[in-house]
Amino acid sequence: MCSQYGSTDLPRYRITLGDEIIFDDPKQFVHQDETGSFVKNLKGERAHYPYENDISDISALLREYLDTPKEELFAKQFANDCWGIANILKAADRRFGRRQLELLKRKTRNLAAQKVIACRLRGGIRK
Repeated sequence: MCSQYGSTDLPRYRITLGDEIIFDDPKQFVHQDETGSFVKNLKGERAHYPYENDISDISALLREYLDTPKEELFAKQFANDCWGIANILKAADRRFGRRQLELLKRKTRNLAAQKVIACRLRGGIRK
């Protein structure tokens, strides 16, 4: 982002399934109103984008997911995951098989995770 005051790098988190973007932060979370752009932060409060955002919280969540031992991962509830990223990651994680995917399919309402699960249960992405 460039302005008359300088430039700022704005990270972006995107998850794709084939050619479809199924998760896109900040795009999915930035909204315009009469006062300018804002995002809802982790606590559900308004924050002024781009100066206040959840990027570091998402980074911490990804680190927590990667650092969690495999034996604990599937059952773990990620307390700070207000975006549903952990279920998308679990759905895509090849360490989990069909039985665990079927269980995740029944317990998650996350549409992006459901798309990944459906794709994996079908046998992969077909172009």
